[in-house]
Amino acid sequence: MTPRSRRRSNPEGRMALRDHLREARNRLIVSLVAVLLGAVAGWFLYQPAFELLQQPIHEIAARDGRTALINFEGVASSLDMQVQGAVFIGILLTCPVWLYEVWAFVTPGLTRAERRYAVGFLSAAVPLFVLGALMAWTALPGVVAVLTQFTPPGSTSNIIRAQDYLVFVMRMILVFGVAFVLPVLLVGLNMMRILRGRQILKAWRITVFGIFVLAAMAAPGADALSMFYLALPLVVLYFLAIALCLILDRRRDRRDARRSDTIELGADTATPVERLGEL
Repeated sequence: MTPRSRRRSNPEGRMALRDHLREARNRLIVSLVAVLLGAVAGWFLYQPAFELLQQPIHEIAARDGRTALINFEGVASSLDMQVQGAVFIGILLTCPVWLYEVWAFVTPGLTRAERRYAVGFLSAAVPLFVLGALMAWTALPGVVAVLTQFTPPGSTSNIIRAQDYLVFVMRMILVFGVAFVLPVLLVGLNMMRILRGRQILKAWRITVFGIFVLAAMAAPGADALSMFYLALPLVVLYFLAIALCLILDRRRDRRDARRSDTIELGADTATPVERLGEL
């Protein structure tokens, strides 16, 4: 039976708990295999990526004239770090695959119109996540330079533990990626009727404040323009998500109102005499 025929025979997308768990298992296996293949590619991309990660440290050493380097403490530390870096690169490279698997697992519970919206928002989530990751990568040298400026002058040095530095970079990339995908997630929650647009709008002050705090941490230069350059896209995406949620809420409210009026009209309409004879 093809997926289209299954959808026609089961238009509401209902399935037994056992089938639901089997579907989740299959989606998880596909995602894990994709991440594993991406990690294989990440193994070969790790060395050039690590060279780029070391550039901010080398710039600090050349500019300030002090010792600044990344230190591998244990014998197997370099191997552990390469494995972690390869897996992280694999997750980034295969984000379209595992995001699709998540969408394919959720989509049977959506209506046909909501499926079309989900496809569009899934298509937007991937480039937005990549854009956030690239912005984090661009801001990384400035963040490292500012954080290491607090080192006291003199004979001190910055010997950074390799694993700590990798975790710091990964967290920064993930935070920026998720921050750019957050508007898409808000719209998705609105489509599932978990959050309404007015509820999201009520929290705009604290959200905008958090965006500017994040931008100030990522671009902590002396000028405020760099902070605004980072914060402005996030603020625009956030308010676009609110506007779209309000539009979707209005459409759903109108559709629910028409459906309610139809039900009340059907209840108030008298049964024809011919139908009474049949009963």
